[in-house]
Amino acid sequence: MAADQKAYRRYHATIERALAIFDANSDWADYIAFLSRLLKSLDTGKPEGLSDIPCKPRIALCLSRCLQPSLPSGVHQKALDVYGEVFSIIGTKGLSRDLFLLLPGLSHTLAFANLSTRPMVLDLYEAYVLRVPSSSLRPALKALVLSLLPVIEEETSEDFDRCLHTFESLRTCFAEGEQEYFFWQTLFVASVSNPHRRAGALVYLNRCLPKLVANAQHVSNGSHTASDVIITPEPGLLVRCFATGLRDEQSLVQRGFLDLLVTHLPLSADILQAERYQKDLDVLVSAALVVVLRRDMSLNRRLWAWFTGADSKSSDGNVTSPLETVGKQLEVANSYFRTFGLPSTIRCIHSMMADANASPSPRTLPFRIMLSLMDRWEIGGPVVTATFAPMLKSLMAYQSTAPSQTAFDEVFRSANVFFDGIESATLFSCMSELLRSAQTELLAFIVANFNIEQADMVHGHVLDLSRQVARSILDKEALATSLTSLLDELTAIAISTALSMADSAQPGQVAQLLEAITMTLYTVLKETENTSILPGLCNSFERAVILTQTLPPIIGTTLLQQVGQAVSTYPTASSPSFTTASIYSKIVASLLPRLDSMVQTARQLVLDCIPHLIHGLWSLLGTGMPQNHVAVVEDIWRLRDLSEKHEMVESTILDLLCRSEGPTSSPAEAQIERFGTLYHHTKTVKRCPDDVVPDMLRRPALCILDHCLGEVRSEPGVRWLMGLSSTTPILRSVLVDQPSGIQNVLLTSARVQKLIRIMYMSEDHWRSFSTSQDIHVVHQFSLMLLGLKERDGTTLQYDAFALLRTLYGTRSGNTPPDELVSFLVDKLDRDAADAAQQEQVLDTLLAVLNDKSLLPSSLVQVLLKGLTTVPVDERLDKWITLLCNFLPNHTALLPSLLKVTSGFCKRIEQTFEDLQAVFNQRADSTSAKSPEKSIANLLSGLEYVLARAHQQVFLNVPPPNSSASDIKQDSVSSRSRANDRLTVILCMQDAVRICARLWSWKSAARISSMSDTKSFQYTAMKVRSRSRKILENLIEAEPQECLETLIALWVSEEQSSLLDLLQSLNGARPRSMMPAVFNAIYGRTNPGALSSAQKSSLSIQLGSTDLVIFLNEYTSALEDDMLEEIWADCAAFLREVLGNPMPHRQILIKLVHFCSILSRKMENTNFSEESRMQRELSDLCTRLLTAIFTIKPSGFDGKASTNGSTGVGDAGKTPLALSARSENMLSVLVEALPHLGPLLSQYDRSNTVFTAIATNLVSPVIHARAFPQNLFGEHLEVIRLMPTSTKTRKKDLLDAFNNPKFFQSPTELASSGWLPLLKQLQMNDKTVVVESLNRIAPPAAAGIMLGIGAAAARTEADRKTQLELRRVATMILSADVDAALPYLPLISQKIEELLSATLESSPSLATRGDVYLLIRALLLKVGHVNLAPLWPVLDSELQGLCKDFLAENESEYTSFSKLQGAKLLDLLLLMRPDEFQLHEWLFVTDTIDAIYPSSTTAVKSYADEIAPILSSTSEQIEIQSDPASRLRKPWLSGDESRNQDDIDALLAGFFGHLSIRAFEDLYSLQGLDDEACRQDLIADLFTDVAS
Repeated sequence: MAADQKAYRRYHATIERALAIFDANSDWADYIAFLSRLLKSLDTGKPEGLSDIPCKPRIALCLSRCLQPSLPSGVHQKALDVYGEVFSIIGTKGLSRDLFLLLPGLSHTLAFANLSTRPMVLDLYEAYVLRVPSSSLRPALKALVLSLLPVIEEETSEDFDRCLHTFESLRTCFAEGEQEYFFWQTLFVASVSNPHRRAGALVYLNRCLPKLVANAQHVSNGSHTASDVIITPEPGLLVRCFATGLRDEQSLVQRGFLDLLVTHLPLSADILQAERYQKDLDVLVSAALVVVLRRDMSLNRRLWAWFTGADSKSSDGNVTSPLETVGKQLEVANSYFRTFGLPSTIRCIHSMMADANASPSPRTLPFRIMLSLMDRWEIGGPVVTATFAPMLKSLMAYQSTAPSQTAFDEVFRSANVFFDGIESATLFSCMSELLRSAQTELLAFIVANFNIEQADMVHGHVLDLSRQVARSILDKEALATSLTSLLDELTAIAISTALSMADSAQPGQVAQLLEAITMTLYTVLKETENTSILPGLCNSFERAVILTQTLPPIIGTTLLQQVGQAVSTYPTASSPSFTTASIYSKIVASLLPRLDSMVQTARQLVLDCIPHLIHGLWSLLGTGMPQNHVAVVEDIWRLRDLSEKHEMVESTILDLLCRSEGPTSSPAEAQIERFGTLYHHTKTVKRCPDDVVPDMLRRPALCILDHCLGEVRSEPGVRWLMGLSSTTPILRSVLVDQPSGIQNVLLTSARVQKLIRIMYMSEDHWRSFSTSQDIHVVHQFSLMLLGLKERDGTTLQYDAFALLRTLYGTRSGNTPPDELVSFLVDKLDRDAADAAQQEQVLDTLLAVLNDKSLLPSSLVQVLLKGLTTVPVDERLDKWITLLCNFLPNHTALLPSLLKVTSGFCKRIEQTFEDLQAVFNQRADSTSAKSPEKSIANLLSGLEYVLARAHQQVFLNVPPPNSSASDIKQDSVSSRSRANDRLTVILCMQDAVRICARLWSWKSAARISSMSDTKSFQYTAMKVRSRSRKILENLIEAEPQECLETLIALWVSEEQSSLLDLLQSLNGARPRSMMPAVFNAIYGRTNPGALSSAQKSSLSIQLGSTDLVIFLNEYTSALEDDMLEEIWADCAAFLREVLGNPMPHRQILIKLVHFCSILSRKMENTNFSEESRMQRELSDLCTRLLTAIFTIKPSGFDGKASTNGSTGVGDAGKTPLALSARSENMLSVLVEALPHLGPLLSQYDRSNTVFTAIATNLVSPVIHARAFPQNLFGEHLEVIRLMPTSTKTRKKDLLDAFNNPKFFQSPTELASSGWLPLLKQLQMNDKTVVVESLNRIAPPAAAGIMLGIGAAAARTEADRKTQLELRRVATMILSADVDAALPYLPLISQKIEELLSATLESSPSLATRGDVYLLIRALLLKVGHVNLAPLWPVLDSELQGLCKDFLAENESEYTSFSKLQGAKLLDLLLLMRPDEFQLHEWLFVTDTIDAIYPSSTTAVKSYADEIAPILSSTSEQIEIQSDPASRLRKPWLSGDESRNQDDIDALLAGFFGHLSIRAFEDLYSLQGLDDEACRQDLIADLFTDVAS
């Protein structure tokens, strides 16, 4: 140093004395006084020739703090005077050396400087800063640009010209050093990174940006070189500058950049159209497309001009007409966009769809953009054509991946609006292209979900599309099924639109469609075996026939001939396919109304098909195929109704009934069974009265009656007549049809006699006939009936049986001999192989046996054998009838009851499986003739046997005796009766199980499109109705036992249908069900509370816990209005339990859930006595919780109960039952308190209850030694649900928060549990943060004591300070944004104090890491504008940390502090606060030099200097990042940053790539992942302080 050392020391001391008074500044006058003294110290006593000043870091810090925006302009001006003095002393060379110290504090001044201050700053820039060599200014260029941009933003300001001149001088400074490209690149970076100063960049770009043109427009005057300056070395920065400008929130900025696009960066520019710049073009076009979402015409007009090259068209000088000019302009614009803009626009739309996440907002973006683009069709039209299929395919995929239906609906609404905006011609073209590319699934999705029913779309395009689909079915066999379904939907739309509008479809299109469908249907019927597509084709054919006015001749020449040829084989075929028969029937039925418009040949073909079709449909009415009966009957009646005048259907049925093949009666029997099916289902299909025979069936019914009286014995006809619910319609048909003539009268007489005889054979029919008016009508035939004789020709054995039935029938009054009964029973067992003989024996036994008959002992075994071995036919019904009529009177009923019941149940299960196999169309389906009828008979038999057994046990109770011997005998008989009762109950339980299974019947296999769902529904309804009726009877007989059986079924299987069954049973109404459940619970917890009539046999293995689980589910399933009906029983049950809670201790916790269900139902309803009920429930809940806290049952301590059931164990239980059983008190309270809390608060019981909850469940956990490992999310949820007025709530929260082990809590628990609670605490108590801050002591000397004692005191002070800092940071992080503003001055003070700590102070430098945590919390939760006082201190601190990394001696910072400092720097680089961007160049290379390093750079950033040093001492660890992430996340947020032992190795990798990564983050234009930053800070906070 040239100056005298003594003078320099004196000068140094003067400056230090001036700086010493800075900390005492309290107001702006003190700042001015300080600055005046500092200025005087700098000027006075300065040694001669001095080119440097002492204490530069402290001077820079003080000056930067004096330039805070909150201080008045007088302080700013005084500080600028000091800056001028400093700059004049050190000169340009010194400023170049100390730029990193002095520029950061000055660079932000122009952003808030007033008109009097701004010239002073500009003077400093022009006189000193801009005179620094460009190589020294290069690292700080971005900061300089950002500092000057605010002053050129306002073009109308007084000093705009000077400001612009200063900014231009900065460009000139770099242009003189041949680095102008660097200036432009840095300007683009500044515009991209700082939205608040983008307007200033726009002003400068409008004035000075060179134009970029295409090669063809390049001229030789150097414009090409000028344009190269702004794209060297990275053209993508220019593109991203424009892209961010187009996405700016201010519409004026967007408008300015759009103008720049049109004038300076046309779409045809080389930089955009070169293949290597394709991604950059997509970025720019994507940003431009988003502009249309503003729906601003001024913006859209500029965007259309850029897309169409409005300013790039050149005139050739020719004069043309206006129309020719407009046409030429449109043609040129269309060609321009297709050449330069269309490919990129398509790629951008595809990219938006690919990048969209599960949330609906990004998904709607492409649809909204496309809707706006269609306003300019020359732009939107080509894009729609190219993106239509991918966009709707994305929508279809989103339907299965959407997080909720609401999210999908939101996206679908946007897609629907987009779809409706497409022109019908374009829409048809796109859908035709989908068909050609075989995307049938997407096409079906469009047809099913979007509106294509407009008149112009249907008449113009839907019919054409349908024709194309019809022709494609044969060409694309693999897609035939989906194409057929699509054709079905399209024709349905066409016909619905045609029928709803006055005008009809175009005849030519409909005729072409019908021809295409006809040829496809003809080909499928003739050549292929794919019958699954026939139903859809047939439906489409029917609709096309309805739409057309004139049938094309091709129908008669192809389709009708094929149908006629196929159905001509039906009279000789055994059993045609139901699918094809139904298809042929529908084709003929659709053509019958159009017979008059058909040629004679085609008309005759249609009529010839009808008899053959009836033959085929008739064969499908057999009893072995009940799954198609209803559909077949509908087809027959449809043909009859459409051809009624021809009477062809009726004559064909008569022909089938009268036909006899061979000497046996088998064919006739089958025909009568088929007619019976037709007659039965006609009542449902035609809805005709019960006492009338439909016209078509009257003559066939009389034909069957005639067969009963003919030469051939027609036993099936008699059986059908007897099986009718009433023969009155047949009788009336006979009597009405009475022609004249003796022969016809005799025929009518014979018919009447036969009917009378048949009715006489049935008590029901006879009773109905005897009590009706019909008996007077047939009175004239009585003599003829008396003279009727037996027919000849029957076998001798059959006549013998008939004689026996006549002699010993029940109506005769005679008792058969015992020997005869024994003979018949033995013959019944011997003739098991002879079905006809066995049936005659059964009929005879049924006729002759009565109550006086002596039954042989072998009858039971014979009956059981027959019941289990006889095939499912009519004989089984007779076996059941015999068993039901006479077994209940047998003495061996009760001992054999279990076997009988088991036989019934097994046979019912077998028959039920056969019935399921029929409807599921399995290949192994049974050959049973009528399984549904046999099930009904088996159920009736089972019900009858159980009823008689129950009656025998409970009605034959002897009177009590008084003698000792009689008492002993009564005791023995009582035990016997108890055993008999248990036997009956066990059998009833089996019956309940099988009936519940029948009631829950659902088809196991999905029914195909041609299966008869109506038949299935009819049969299932009959089975369910019959089983439900039996269940009601069983429940009426034994309500407690049967209901417990059903509950046990629910517990073991947990079928939701069982709850529906219980709610549908009359005997299980809530009024009866609730007491039954309560009695079941009493029976397992406190049997002494029940009377003998209320107790069950406990034969069901069901625990009390299972019963309460069922009680909760059943009560939840009830309608809210049922609460008034069950309240009395529920209240009585709860009072009974709470009167003596010890026996019920295992269910007390689950009763809390029960109470919450009752409370929830009270909230949803209004009763006349609602207040009383609420008051009672509140009292019961209080008592229940008190009992739980007193008894503390299993599960109370938060651990799952291991043996929650007093009955069967957990083996075999379903997961739902196990999870419900393992509920503990905490989980129950979490679910119940939202409903019970308001109820308890309403009646002033809240404080008592919640205090007890806190005392028993929360406080012990918080104050336990194991805290916080013993704390779970349920504890925190319970605290959250407590009212804030609860006395212990705040105390428990503060105790936990102030516990030194609080920050050992798991991160997940802290994020989801503790932070919401701390937010509530802070809202209710504003002093929590202040108290924590007041407990932070400023750094001071450790005290005068031994070294060990001082170290211990310092360590303890560090630990306490760290805890307090983390508490403050946690409270700030839990609160809302800017909620910490009231405490911000105090927080800033504490941060400044702690940042002054040293290694020897107490607290020491070890607290730095926790200070960094607090600063990170402030950055996340406080607006960056409000953090202005902290930036100088933070800048100085980060520089100090970086210098520590560079120091050669041992580091003063701990590893934790270094890591947290690096994380703080990482967060600052991610968030990019405006103020920090002015200092960013100190820590990283924030210009293009990060990617393209320059050899002329004089100064490196701290990160670039630190990385080599750390790499030389530790092996560098590569930090992994998520490449799939669409948001910017902290680089050091992984778990390795908290679990890494070698921090230097981790930070070596961090600093080594920090500049590049920061620049790549900026270049990617990705948003910030705020949640990831928050979670990373939470994870760092909740890391043990000791670590």
